[in-house]
Amino acid sequence: MNIEQFKTEMKNRTVVVANSELHLHMFETGEMTRKITAEINNQYNPPEKIQELFSQLIGQKVVNFTLFPPFYTDYGKNISVGGKRVYKLRLLFSRPRRH
Repeated sequence: MNIEQFKTEMKNRTVVVANSELHLHMFETGEMTRKITAEINNQYNPPEKIQELFSQLIGQKVVNFTLFPPFYTDYGKNISVGGKRVYKLRLLFSRPRRH
């Protein structure tokens, strides 16, 4: 199963049956996603390496892209970046508490 087939199945709300091709795709892609996000989050990576890892994660080359870990995703292949888009998900701004 390829990514486009998977996306179509999810869009059509196909029931995922244990050990089916759909289930195996979800599992294999999830394993790869966890591996890449662990590499992004659990060690220092220069910006070029972050771009390389993120490109692997989403399945398309990214350029002029900055990511400040930690970063989390469950699948990754449905992410696209580029153009004049700003993505804000679980964005946290904090400041020290004053007494």
